[in-house]
Amino acid sequence: MWLGLRPAEITALHLRKPDEPEVGGDAPFKGLDRVLKQMPDVQKQFAVTNDAAGLILENAKKTDIIILGTTSQA
Repeated sequence: MWLGLRPAEITALHLRKPDEPEVGGDAPFKGLDRVLKQMPDVQKQFAVTNDAAGLILENAKKTDIIILGTTSQA
């Protein structure tokens, strides 16, 4: 249990743009994925979008808390 939430309620959402490499293949996510593998109850979702902010806001309507992380953009 993390943050007082039941593990089934925790979702990691990984986004990428359509012109970026395969979802989950980027170096920053590989490190995070190693951590997520130690938390088998966390649900992983992957999405391809040109509107990351819009997709995050849409998903936010279904959650109580959001923790964001990002990598640098070229």
